[in-house]
Amino acid sequence: MMSLKNRALAVKSAIGAAILVPAVALAQTSPDFSGMTDQIKWDTAVTAILVIAGGLAGVYVVVKGARMIISMLRGG
Repeated sequence: MMSLKNRALAVKSAIGAAILVPAVALAQTSPDFSGMTDQIKWDTAVTAILVIAGGLAGVYVVVKGARMIISMLRGG
């Protein structure tokens, strides 16, 4: 005869397994986004992202340089 503690553990394990089985079954099939992604020109999108990142990097360099010059003028 199972003790109450072992019985509770067995029930929890069964419930956990029952919850995970559908998740594993659904994880085997992935959605097909090729209809949407085929329409994107990736070279243009990557170029745009790199241009924006380069512009932001330039702004940060200018701000850092301005702070360095101001700190030198202050004597600190």
